[in-house]
Amino acid sequence: ENALALTSEGFVLTNLLHQLDEAEDRYDAALDANPNDANGRLLRGTLFAFQGKGEAAKRDSERALHLAPIDPHRFFFLALAASANIAAGDYERAMVLAKASLRMNRTHTSTLRVKAVAQMRLGDEEAARETTRELLRLQPNLSVSAWLKNSPSANFEVGRNFAATLRETGVPE
Repeated sequence: ENALALTSEGFVLTNLLHQLDEAEDRYDAALDANPNDANGRLLRGTLFAFQGKGEAAKRDSERALHLAPIDPHRFFFLALAASANIAAGDYERAMVLAKASLRMNRTHTSTLRVKAVAQMRLGDEEAARETTRELLRLQPNLSVSAWLKNSPSANFEVGRNFAATLRETGVPE
């Protein structure tokens, strides 16, 4: 019944083991124990984004932003909320959140990936390619195939579409 323990287990199940159904059970249990747990809300939103459940992802991640307005890891909250907005198809909101995240941590590569995808989907190919150049400067070994290998969203349409957009921005195969 400990929200932190359940959320931590959900994070491991999501990101390391890719057992998304079990992870969702842990996040749900964490939020049953504490509906206002910002981390549980954020990470369940991320899980929903990985599955392509955009509106649920956006709802949970935006709620997490509200619950943790001055968290020392705010850049991380903003980055994951930006990803949720990508899954929801709200690329303009994703850009706002990604820019805010990068103001707090300019070298967060996950945020740069999301920003490049949002820029490309908004039709700003030149900016997306510039963001990708910065991303590859910070993470020179990044490739689409490596991203797919490690991403919990790889088996979902949202992940395959994200990978395709990364290719378009200039991330190598």
